Amino acid sequence: MYFTIGICDDEKTVCSQMEQMILGYFERHCIQGECLVWYDGESLISDLKKGIIPTILFLDIELSRANGVEVGKFIRESLKNEQLQIIYISSKTNYAMELFQVHPYDFLIKPMTESRVYATLDKLVDFCSDGTEKYTYGKRGMTGFVPFGDILYLESKDKNLEIHLCSGNLISFRGKLKNEIEKMPEYFMRIGQSYVINIRYISAYRIREVVMMDQRTISITSPYREEAKKKIMNYLEMWGTRDERI
Repeated sequence: MYFTIGICDDEKTVCSQMEQMILGYFERHCIQGECLVWYDGESLISDLKKGIIPTILFLDIELSRANGVEVGKFIRESLKNEQLQIIYISSKTNYAMELFQVHPYDFLIKPMTESRVYATLDKLVDFCSDGTEKYTYGKRGMTGFVPFGDILYLESKDKNLEIHLCSGNLISFRGKLKNEIEKMPEYFMRIGQSYVINIRYISAYRIREVVMMDQRTISITSPYREEAKKKIMNYLEMWGTRDERI
C-alpha cells in the first residue's frame, strides 16, 4: 500500500521534526509513501476540497487559522470521510469532549518522541493495510485480489493481462485492458494500447516514455502523450514534487 501522511501544525519546527520521523519510518520499514505539510487549517481545508486527502493526518489543535477541531469536523461532516485517520497533537490535554465527535484515532502530547510516533504508525499502518482497497481479477474460475497500492502497472499481452507488482512478482490472467481501466483509481492512467501505469511509481518522465520504479522503460504512444503529460504534471504539482523526478 502507498501511504500519504499529512502534517498540519503552525510551528514549522514541529512540522520539520515530524516529517523527518515519518520519512525515517518509511525507510526503516521499506514503505512506499510521501509526506504533505500544511502550516494552517485553511490551506489544509482548501486542499482537502481539491481531493488532496492523506491516508493519515497528524493535526495540531491550536492552529492559528481554522483550528484542528474545525478541520476534523470538516473532514467528517462536510467531506463525510471516515477513512482518513486523524491523530491530534497538542501541548494541552483538555480537549476530550470536543474531540469525541471527530473520533480521532489517537491523541499525542507535545513534545512528541520518535518512539511514540512510531508506535502510533505501527498500529495505523497495519490498520490501514487491512482495509486497503483491492483490485479484483478472475483466473481459472477463481477471483483474485491485490491492493491497488501494490501495482506498478498492467500490461496486455495477446489475450492475457499481466499485473506487475512492487514486490517484483507477476500475476497473469485472461482479460482486456480496456475493461480493466474502469476499475482503477484516478492515479492510474493508460499510456498506450498495452499499458496502464500507476503514476505514483514513475521514477522518470519524458514526453515519449516513462521509467517505472522497477527500471522498466515504457513508451507513451502518440495518442496518449498530451493527456499523459497533463496528468503527470498535475499530479507532481499537486503533491509539491514538480521537477524532482523528471
